[in-house]
Amino acid sequence: MDKLSRKKQAILFTTCLFSCLTLFSFAEETRALSPEKVRLVRRISEYWKEGDYKRAKKQILEFLEDSPDTIVSDHLHAMLGDTYFLESSYSQAIAAYSSIRSFEFHEKVFKNLLHCLFEQKEYKEIIRLVDERMSDLTAQESIPEEARLVFAAALFQLALGEAESEKTALLGKARKEYEQLSHGPYSAQALLPLAEITQVLQDFKSASELYTKLAGENPNFTESHLMTAACLEMSFDKEKAIKSFEAIYNLDGQYASKAAYNQMVLLFQEGKYQEFLDKKETFEKLLSSEKKPVLSFLVGRIHYSQENYPEAIEELKKYLVDANMRDPKHKNAIMTLFSSAEKLKDLELFDSFALQMRSFIENEKEFEQLLVAHANLCLEKSEPEKLQLDLIDLKERFPENTSRETLSFDNAILFSKNEEWEKSRAAFTAFTQDFPSSSLKEKAALYKMNCSIKEAEKASPDNMATIKQSLVSDLSEVLQNNTSLLEEQKQEYTLALGKTLYDLQEYERAAKFLEDYISTFTEESAPSDGLVLLSLCYLKSSSLEQFVLSAEKTLSLYPEIAQRDFLHLELYNAYISLGENNEENAKDLFLEKASDHLYTIFTSDKNKIKLENQLWLANYFVTKAKNTAHEEDMNKATQIYMGILFHNDDLSIQENTLFLEAEVLKLCELLDAQKNDALKVSLLEKLNLMQKTQPKLSWKFQRLTVFELANTYKKLSNTEKALELYDYLINSSAHVLSYHATAALLEKCKLTYSSLKDQIRNDQTEEKASEILDHLKDLQINKRLQSEPLHLEAALDYVDVRIYLAEPEAKQKAALFYMKKVKEDFSERQEGPSLEYHEARKLFPEKELVYQAYMQYIDMQIALLEASLAKASQDSELAEKLTKEAMDKLQELEVKKNSLPDYLQSRITNIASHTETHL
Repeated sequence: MDKLSRKKQAILFTTCLFSCLTLFSFAEETRALSPEKVRLVRRISEYWKEGDYKRAKKQILEFLEDSPDTIVSDHLHAMLGDTYFLESSYSQAIAAYSSIRSFEFHEKVFKNLLHCLFEQKEYKEIIRLVDERMSDLTAQESIPEEARLVFAAALFQLALGEAESEKTALLGKARKEYEQLSHGPYSAQALLPLAEITQVLQDFKSASELYTKLAGENPNFTESHLMTAACLEMSFDKEKAIKSFEAIYNLDGQYASKAAYNQMVLLFQEGKYQEFLDKKETFEKLLSSEKKPVLSFLVGRIHYSQENYPEAIEELKKYLVDANMRDPKHKNAIMTLFSSAEKLKDLELFDSFALQMRSFIENEKEFEQLLVAHANLCLEKSEPEKLQLDLIDLKERFPENTSRETLSFDNAILFSKNEEWEKSRAAFTAFTQDFPSSSLKEKAALYKMNCSIKEAEKASPDNMATIKQSLVSDLSEVLQNNTSLLEEQKQEYTLALGKTLYDLQEYERAAKFLEDYISTFTEESAPSDGLVLLSLCYLKSSSLEQFVLSAEKTLSLYPEIAQRDFLHLELYNAYISLGENNEENAKDLFLEKASDHLYTIFTSDKNKIKLENQLWLANYFVTKAKNTAHEEDMNKATQIYMGILFHNDDLSIQENTLFLEAEVLKLCELLDAQKNDALKVSLLEKLNLMQKTQPKLSWKFQRLTVFELANTYKKLSNTEKALELYDYLINSSAHVLSYHATAALLEKCKLTYSSLKDQIRNDQTEEKASEILDHLKDLQINKRLQSEPLHLEAALDYVDVRIYLAEPEAKQKAALFYMKKVKEDFSERQEGPSLEYHEARKLFPEKELVYQAYMQYIDMQIALLEASLAKASQDSELAEKLTKEAMDKLQELEVKKNSLPDYLQSRITNIASHTETHL
């Protein structure tokens, strides 16, 4: 109303805003001014007459600033106000007008002042000024019509923003003004606001007449005013309104659709059904698309009232296609359809709108009967979803209904028949909650459990855990509450509960139920699946001792069980962990158990064992063999190594398995202990060949391989090949001999000397012996602790060669002399080249043990030689003393012989077996 009225007011004022400029004459007033002031005033007057208001305003402002209080001040303020008025500077115009003091000029600018105040929305000020004039009877007559029009508009505008009581009073006052104006020259401007005010004051009949009058006087708004008049007629004369709306839509203008809609509603409300149906085609033509569903609704209602049910159904269905469910008519349409379906006994239609009709029926008893009938029909037609909805309604509205129990149970079964397991389980759950005392409760629990089992079979990974939690709940409920279960059923469900808890990683709970399950069988008849699952529960819950006992029992009862390799492997891991966490005396037992299980898998299918675990197993048997010398352990270690290293009967080492190079050498060491030199030499030859033919690989033990191969050739009496490889190691070394070059030189000397000492001495043999002495002396001189026992052994070999070269009668003395030289050379000194050698002994304890053992052996030999010489010189007491001293040292060496280098072991064995000879 506010925005519309403002627009209309603006139209009303356009006829009077620019007719109020004051025409001023200064003839009389300028007589009292100075000639200069007169000149300025006349200039202003001329500019004003010429319409040059901009210059006039400028000079008025200058004049008033210089002479604010002269006889022409009011005149100039009036002119200045009108100038601002023309510029729409209303606040400045108001200020200029307010500076006028004389009544005469106030009268002249009064209309313009009111217009300015109206534009500034100073409605109260307008009302105050006009009320002052009206209170003066003399002045009241001089108020121009234009001022009254502004006054009425101000009252109207002010009323729109006031409280209801004030609003009514102001509108009444405005109405009075507009009524007076409507009989004068401003009738055209007064009629529309008068009609609006009359409508706001709810004088609908008068307002309707005014709008009808406006329609006749203003052709541009005829249809609009007639529409408003017809709408107002609806409140006091519906018959007349029906005719008016028809007249409007017959004009075929912009309001035709609205008028047709209003007439349609009125005809229905007034019960003029036949007239309504007669005009149906007209309504269909004129109504907007959004209103056409209403037409279908009303037509449907009319047909229903006339018992034309098929026609009613057709129209109401058309309505529901586009209907808004929040529209109250929607409920009415559904109820009408339902009633029509009931009348026609159309069950298909009944079902079509059953979901929507449920909330609309108000007759509770009838609705209860209908729900039960519909539920039974759904059960008969195998429609569990619809039946479910009926049951929900029955529970909410009619909880005491006697049919609910059997319908609920049958509905849950119906879901099961349709293999809708989740819904079936939910239905059985609801049943047991709603009917806790039902005789069907135990059956429902079994059905519900079966649903969970079926759900779990088809569950996706995303919802598997949730479904299995439900299965746990269902199985527990059956086991706890079902008193009619057979023993076999209890066992079956207990096992299923254990399996489900295992799947949910609730291993401790699972173990409890599995223990209960197994306890129902004898020791020998416990089922394998239960035993395996119980073992896994112990394993997963880190109960290693319990796992070991359970898994061992399982394998003892079922050695060929499908999970045997898995159990063996996990037992291996368990025993390893137990060994790490127990004392040393128990550790060996656990490691032996671990090796047994891993070896069992290896013999079955080694590919099931990680390579690192296979290597662990091989090393375990190697270590055990060293301690026990059992041939079985050696054979197992060899078998495992061969399985690791050979593929398709050939040695297999790739770039990513170069670490197996060291394992080949370990196997060679093992073969040496087994005296399997043929296999050892074959293996070393293959490895040596691989190292030569694949030089780009980062081999670590090439020289060791060559050295071991040479030693094996030596052992097999293949002297030529052995010497060839020893020479390769010696000659391929840098300026300073490496460990393997040093060892090769020592072995070459030993090999050469062993073949030499059996030959008859001559110049050629002595020359070779001298060459051997040179090499051995070099090895002795260039001793390094890290290379021991090579240097110590070279020194003893040097003594042996020296004894060989001595005359028969001088051999003992030569032996004693050179043995003492060796002792002197290897004894600790505070200075000299050997100082670094002896300092290093403090840093390498294992080398220190080797050093001390050799020195003990040298002392023993010296004692034996001296005892022999004492005996030869008939000093039996000294000979006996020295012999005892030597035997004590020999006994000490024999005790620790196995921990000593092979060279020294061999010497101790020889001296022990030939003690009498040496003496």
